[in-house]
Amino acid sequence: MVSRMLHDYANWPYLDQVFRLERRVTEQGTTTVEVRYGITSLPPQHASAKRLREIARTEWGIEHGVYHRRDVTLREDACQVRRGQAPQVLAALNNVVVGIGAG
Repeated sequence: MVSRMLHDYANWPYLDQVFRLERRVTEQGTTTVEVRYGITSLPPQHASAKRLREIARTEWGIEHGVYHRRDVTLREDACQVRRGQAPQVLAALNNVVVGIGAG
């Protein structure tokens, strides 16, 4: 669903369209529905509902790829580092590793 209703109402200079996307995800036999909302400065002539869906799918693919590297390869979710500056330092190092892998 895409709308321009906020275009003239909101006080955001580049807001043109708002949209709602639903996607069904099935993992290990369980299906969930994810709902995401977005805003864009692109007018309908440059980003139809179909085009916005394509853009979102591309973003999800990138997000999934980064998640896979961070969690599966680097096991970030299982990490027990919790004290002082160590979590931030480890996250920064993981960012470097992901950046090197993307290059």
